Amino acid sequence: AKVNISIIAYTVFGARHALETLSQLIAVSSTGKSTPKTMVMVDQAKIVDKPVYRHRGLLIDTSRNYLSVSAIMRMIDGLAATKMNVLHWHATDSQSFPLYIKSRPQMT
Repeated sequence: AKVNISIIAYTVFGARHALETLSQLIAVSSTGKSTPKTMVMVDQAKIVDKPVYRHRGLLIDTSRNYLSVSAIMRMIDGLAATKMNVLHWHATDSQSFPLYIKSRPQMT
């Protein structure tokens, strides 16, 4: 089947978000363990998408609440999938310095 896609973006970030939207229109389907996986795609769509707000982000506060590296990585993947553009990471505070620096171990 022939596929025709046009993307108009004014920045590289807009183009990246458009590609993220396209990736969300493709799904892998399987009815069971022995059934081969098949790709399911939307065959017709017109998408006009632009952000309502310039700042679309998430604040994580690891200075007060522990988060594992894998949890932080999942959040970063989620930011990309939902087209957010800001990650504000509150890593330190006056009560804590949870970042270990090998050359300055006394800081932790």
